[in-house]
Amino acid sequence: MADSTAWAVLDTSYNPFCAYDSIDEISDSNDATVPSEPQENGRLYTYNKVAQPITVNVKLLFGGDFAMQNDALARIERYRTGTALLTVVTPARVYTNMALTGYSTTRSSTNGACMLEVQCVLQEILNAQVNTQTVQWAPKNPTSADNTNRGQVQTNKIESMAAGTANAIGRVFNG
Repeated sequence: MADSTAWAVLDTSYNPFCAYDSIDEISDSNDATVPSEPQENGRLYTYNKVAQPITVNVKLLFGGDFAMQNDALARIERYRTGTALLTVVTPARVYTNMALTGYSTTRSSTNGACMLEVQCVLQEILNAQVNTQTVQWAPKNPTSADNTNRGQVQTNKIESMAAGTANAIGRVFNG
């Protein structure tokens, strides 16, 4: 269970993924879709509700140290372009296997021009278990296999050469 006072965005070593000062806001979206397929006479066939990956929006706040802000933005960009996964901890829930898919930055006079707000968008990575197996094809009757075109066949020329060679050998030995 999550700690009732914990709010954090952590890397794989469970350290803050960048040097933010605080978290201002976290919101999540849990959606599902119902696939539908076209059928005869303009009807749709719908079936099975499919859960979509969870999306979490986190607003991070950074103080007035511009060097630290630039370092944090560079680190956030590396997470956006890389494949490393994050964990978002809230008092109510822990979100694991989250990939940083985007971010936006804001500086405003209402928050102080030196303060940086970064809105991060994280999406859950769902792993699927896929089984594979090799299948060998063997027809019950070898004659039921499809014919294969293997190129030109020169049987007439080979047969005539063999016959001509046999006649020449016969003439040598028979005189």
